[in-house]
Amino acid sequence: MEKKFQIYDLAVHKSAFVKYENALKEFLEKNNIYRDKDVEELYLPFQGLKDLKSLSRFKNLKILWLQSNKLKALPFIQNCYTITELYLQDNLIQSIENTFRNLYNLNVIFLQANQITDLNTTVDELSYLKHLKNLNLFNNPISLENNYRSLVVYKVPSLEIFDRNTVKLKEKIDAYNKYEVDKLEIRKKYAFMRCVSVRKSNEFNNNSTQSNRIDSVRQKNNFKNENFLARSIKEFSYFDWSKVDRFEDKSYFEDFPTMRTKNNDDQKLVELPQIVAIRFT
Repeated sequence: MEKKFQIYDLAVHKSAFVKYENALKEFLEKNNIYRDKDVEELYLPFQGLKDLKSLSRFKNLKILWLQSNKLKALPFIQNCYTITELYLQDNLIQSIENTFRNLYNLNVIFLQANQITDLNTTVDELSYLKHLKNLNLFNNPISLENNYRSLVVYKVPSLEIFDRNTVKLKEKIDAYNKYEVDKLEIRKKYAFMRCVSVRKSNEFNNNSTQSNRIDSVRQKNNFKNENFLARSIKEFSYFDWSKVDRFEDKSYFEDFPTMRTKNNDDQKLVELPQIVAIRFT
């Protein structure tokens, strides 16, 4: 069964391309066009087309008419970098995601009367088109959403005509202020290290919470200072080096070189070295 379905799908796909090839051939012959580079405009409406082969072979294509067909997606125009006008109204298109972002020369797009449902994805895709002047999206499910027009005008500021109505400067300013303020509020809500407004005052109220905190900090510091002073130096001691044997005197004390005793020859008493302690009161 799977093989039969695969064969059937291929047959449908092939028949769709056959329709396209026949319509293309008829158009080229009717207009006496024999080279791909001479094609600047393609007019293929009302042909029942469900799919097309890539149009990248037409390097100079500028205007494409495909209205009133049965197209659901637009992968065939992704590499048509020279195209400036697209007429795709009255089809079955459900999404334009990843379709127009490389077509920088587009200035006219008619997409009314399709089945486009995702407003955010649509406006994000259209935001890549910096030269888009004329856009139609009415009679799509997205046109019923709240803020539909203002969001499109905000995301595509180059628009001059939207859904057959002129886009005035005031409308652009209002849309910009509306969505930029929303962005700013979000940044304020979630931003870190932001500035906080405080009451300007040169002194604290003694009865305020701040003054109580300062007093407690001062008490802690005083307590630390008292403990530090309690542990201060009260006694200083040092070694009396004046009573340590010199090198010349060591011959007198061969038995106990580090101690001094009565010398039999000199018959004098020599003092031992001591640690001298000085106490502070």
